[in-house]
Amino acid sequence: MNNNIYLDYASTTPLSKQAFDAMLPYLQNNFGNPSSVHKLGQVAQAGLDNARASVARILECDHREIIFTSGATESLALALFGVVGSSKQKTPHIVTTALEHSAVLNSVRQLQRQGAEVSFVSPTQDGLIRVQDVVNAIQTNTVLVCVMLANNEIGTLQPINEIATAVKNKNKDIVVHSDITQAVNYVDIRPQTLGVDMLSFSSHKIYGPKGVGCLYKKQSVKITPLLFGGEQEHTLRAGTENIAGVVGFAVALEQAQKDKQWYNESNKVKTLRDALLNELLKEPNITLNGSLEHRLPNNINITLQNIPAQTAIPYLDSRGVYVSSASACTSHTLKPSYIIEAIGKKQHASNTIRISLGRHTTKQDIQTASRIIRALAQTVT
Repeated sequence: MNNNIYLDYASTTPLSKQAFDAMLPYLQNNFGNPSSVHKLGQVAQAGLDNARASVARILECDHREIIFTSGATESLALALFGVVGSSKQKTPHIVTTALEHSAVLNSVRQLQRQGAEVSFVSPTQDGLIRVQDVVNAIQTNTVLVCVMLANNEIGTLQPINEIATAVKNKNKDIVVHSDITQAVNYVDIRPQTLGVDMLSFSSHKIYGPKGVGCLYKKQSVKITPLLFGGEQEHTLRAGTENIAGVVGFAVALEQAQKDKQWYNESNKVKTLRDALLNELLKEPNITLNGSLEHRLPNNINITLQNIPAQTAIPYLDSRGVYVSSASACTSHTLKPSYIIEAIGKKQHASNTIRISLGRHTTKQDIQTASRIIRALAQTVT
């Protein structure tokens, strides 16, 4: 990656060579439409079927429970609008959290405008969601509980299995969904491990191509589609499939999860993350946001006292260090972070940056980035 230091893996990851190589035939010779009955179409269909089977093997689920989408945002919308749309409740109720990605928060707000009820569970100051708070928010008309596995800004990991178990003990008919987009490289994401009914995640966070995502949906869960047209994706997602993207996605997922590969990657990146964090926290003007114990191994979210993100980001960029101020979906506006506000640090919401490491981060990257970020912090006296 040139001489620059890329520390924004939570925004997107580079495409792996293995994913690229797998995609290439479907971008060139095997370009057929999988709905076509001729040979070229059936070659494309085989690529789609093999990719779906691969994802299902990784998740240890039935291949009919895998729905390919254009990304995590569409997957989340299909889950949320799909469950509410199929509900028999006159006024369906959703439980979610104040920490969710904007794709969830904006979707549930739209559902509110359409007549649904929504309860937002607040996190602790460490950015964690209490199981009992979720249970307490359940009502007699609750149809869906949606809690993300790992926060996209502060990296905090939520006790999804405990939440799912408690919700099902309260009412087994409530659908439990989790956005696992940020966590796929670093934890076990099998649905039976997490205890959930639905999962959403995206390809470009796991060294796959952009424009591809997935919804895992337990067969017993009923949802209505967002898109209408053809019968693709079990009639739940109309439109000609992105075969090359889906194939690349499946390969990237295998690289992340097969044979517990996530465990090795987690340990490797955590060592580098801790070395960088230890150096940064030597500066009195730098503080960490969110729990360190219950956190993704590649995530650092810090407040730079009295240095706005709109100053820090260009400063670091000019020195070849690429970080974010918040979610990539909102950071281009450099608005104060609603995640930081949600954990009770409103005064710091404009002064935070997110540093996220990845597969290609080196010890030299960490040493150089540490020096540059500490120099920035020292400009405030």
